[in-house]
Amino acid sequence: VPRSVSGSGVVGALGGTLAVLVSLSRCRAWQNESTELLKGCEKLSAVSHQSLQAQIIGERQATDQAEKRNKELADRNAFLEEELDKRKRSEKTLHEQQRELARSRDVLELHIRERTQAIEKLQHRYELILNSAGEGICGLDANGKATYVNPAASRMTGFDAKELVGRPENEIFGATFSATGNGASGSKEDQTFRRRDGSTFIVELVKTPIVEH
Repeated sequence: VPRSVSGSGVVGALGGTLAVLVSLSRCRAWQNESTELLKGCEKLSAVSHQSLQAQIIGERQATDQAEKRNKELADRNAFLEEELDKRKRSEKTLHEQQRELARSRDVLELHIRERTQAIEKLQHRYELILNSAGEGICGLDANGKATYVNPAASRMTGFDAKELVGRPENEIFGATFSATGNGASGSKEDQTFRRRDGSTFIVELVKTPIVEH
């Protein structure tokens, strides 16, 4: 049965088709936008992942460096503690040695004082013996200078004993006296001595070398 289509019906049908076409176009546009957005998200995710990996690697490297530094510091600290312990032991040993040295010095000083007192006592005894002798006695050093003159020799020459100490023997005993000549080795020899006032007198001279250690 032939039907007639009015103008408004055709327009309505075209309008529906156009609406569908417009909707499909919008869906495709949204799909494209979604696809681009998804790609952007994937790129952003990849970049974020790489950045995160780089950050993790950096943190691991920093941690490794920190651990290495801590180990170096611990080794250095252990070395310093060992050196400090060695120094303390050395100082302790040094203090002990110093105390031992001080004790030894005190003992040595005591022995020296005792020995000095004994020598002074012995020397005083010898001087008393020499000073009490009736014969003139004069001690000479290796160079022939007087180191000791007893009172008897001082009385014989007329000089004070202090004036004769330090003088050579030829000034004390006279120019004719010889240090290596007559009267050596304990032999007796008559010698002419000169007094302080210029007068002379005859003496029996005995010169005896004394050999010490």
